[in-house]
Amino acid sequence: MSVSVLCTNAEKFADKVRELPNFRGVSLPDIKEKVENLLSMIGREGVFSTYTKHDISHIESMLYSLDWLIPESTQKAFTSVDWLLIVLTVYFHDLGMLVTKDEYKQREVNSLYTDFRKWITEDPSGKDYLSRAKELDDEEKEKFFIKNS
Repeated sequence: MSVSVLCTNAEKFADKVRELPNFRGVSLPDIKEKVENLLSMIGREGVFSTYTKHDISHIESMLYSLDWLIPESTQKAFTSVDWLLIVLTVYFHDLGMLVTKDEYKQREVNSLYTDFRKWITEDPSGKDYLSRAKELDDEEKEKFFIKNS
């Protein structure tokens, strides 16, 4: 296993957290490597396969954007813990897109999924979502978790 390189300013600032006694065991390169492996699995089972890549390059692009998104005065005021929380948020934000083959097969017995399906078909606030989804063909509907409604 290779150790991931921390290439952005945000990551480098966050990694300084190891200088604090309570964070000495935190290895941002190791966390990044694990996240990179998980992100590489998104879309493998066909779920989210039509989406743009959500791999480590997406994460790094977001982290680079922090250089201009966060004013320099704020960047200087941030502690290493502040940076760590921001970096971890960026690292983890797409992990909900990781769906295994078994999770996908079992979705009809998952109450979160069935409640969502009920919402889009029965609740007035789901009408807009449903009207757009009805324009999709059956294969596209299934990719977006909508069966013939």
